[in-house]
Amino acid sequence: MRVGLIGYGYWGPNLMRNLAEIDGVELRWCADQRADRRALAKRRYPLVNVTENAEEVFADDTVDAVVIATPVFSHSRGRSRRARSSAPWPRRMGSS
Repeated sequence: MRVGLIGYGYWGPNLMRNLAEIDGVELRWCADQRADRRALAKRRYPLVNVTENAEEVFADDTVDAVVIATPVFSHSRGRSRRARSSAPWPRRMGSS
């Protein structure tokens, strides 16, 4: 499964690390608005595409799943982007 991650702030590094340890998961993208967080993600995962623009993650037809690790108030923007893409919706994991 090819996965993209949106948000490399508080939870993003933990999620990225856990995803990287799962057999069969290939990390493809990491998007974050902050340059310092993008640099950290690239340093830790040099083979992952890193971008400021989450639209690039959603536009990649090879991505099977997108993990959104941003503040809850921003999630509706991600759902709108996903609705415009051709990929199926994953099960919602919830927010806490």
